Amino acid sequence: MNVVFRADASFAISSGHIMRCLTLAQALREQGAKCHFVCKAHPGHLADLIIERGFSIILLTCHTLLAIDDFPVHAAWVGGSWQDDAEQTVVALQGQEVDCLVLDHYGLDARWQRRLRPVVRRILVIDDLADRPHDCDALLDQNIDFGQHSRYQALLPATARQLLGPHYLLLGAGFQQPATLEPGKILQRGLAFFGGADPCGYTWQLVNALEWPSLQVVVGANNPLRDEIEQRCHEKGWSFACNTPQMANLMRQADFAIISCGFTAYELASLYVPSLLVAVSDIQVKVAKALEAAGVACFVEDFTLCLSAAGLHQQLLRLPIQHPRLYRQFEYGGAERVAEWIMENTGGSDTV
Repeated sequence: MNVVFRADASFAISSGHIMRCLTLAQALREQGAKCHFVCKAHPGHLADLIIERGFSIILLTCHTLLAIDDFPVHAAWVGGSWQDDAEQTVVALQGQEVDCLVLDHYGLDARWQRRLRPVVRRILVIDDLADRPHDCDALLDQNIDFGQHSRYQALLPATARQLLGPHYLLLGAGFQQPATLEPGKILQRGLAFFGGADPCGYTWQLVNALEWPSLQVVVGANNPLRDEIEQRCHEKGWSFACNTPQMANLMRQADFAIISCGFTAYELASLYVPSLLVAVSDIQVKVAKALEAAGVACFVEDFTLCLSAAGLHQQLLRLPIQHPRLYRQFEYGGAERVAEWIMENTGGSDTV
């Protein structure tokens, strides 16, 4: 089985798309598949990390950081026109028999996918926006349903399999064992992480303003202030990590987390760690509210409320009482389920 991933990272895109694809690629490799990556050479691409994880990569030429097309909304993330991207990808795949192409890119839609159809056997799309049509054999949206799931029906071929919800969370092997729940425990040790690039600068604001006894601060390699943040953490006696492979262990050691509401929110839920969620996009607002309704997190609309000890304490009081029943829908195993679908190379029209 030969699987190719088309996904990107950059200072603007951040690292989430590559990270979840790496998790799925690892699950596929463990089931016997060969996995390769095709990525744009954006500033802040993560080619070195992909190679470090043992996967080959071909970098496509990035022509511009501006939007050439008006649609989709994230067209600027393509780094050129969708036509040029598709042609570069076709060339990159020459000489390969591609059993499955996994596309995880908000800037590419059915037009790009139709161009790739003749050179691949199956296409699996990873999405959570439900804002553009797809021509694929399966679609994965691992998010909790905040209203987007019903929209896919009009955006997909009638025969496309829909893999929807946290049952398919792309969690790595480090997330198999949740932390021990201790209802009523005083929440002291925190973890802060605001994505690979942290475009809003939340980490820098936090390390300069907050006084808290114990905090683990994590940044991505694309954070432009990582050295300054590390210095501030050292001055405060806080722990610091950059692009760490031990993220699951750091999360498990935390009593609570304050994070931007990306995939990290699901990782924390899988480990039974409650979190305060700030949003940097409309979709993150929707996810944060859905996770709050599920009883595993709280949405913080104003990040500045967390920049003082008194304000952070008040936000922690909003966290729901922890109960395993609330967290179980986010438990480990989703990546293996998606990998099994790919390995079996099946289609279908139902929603799973």
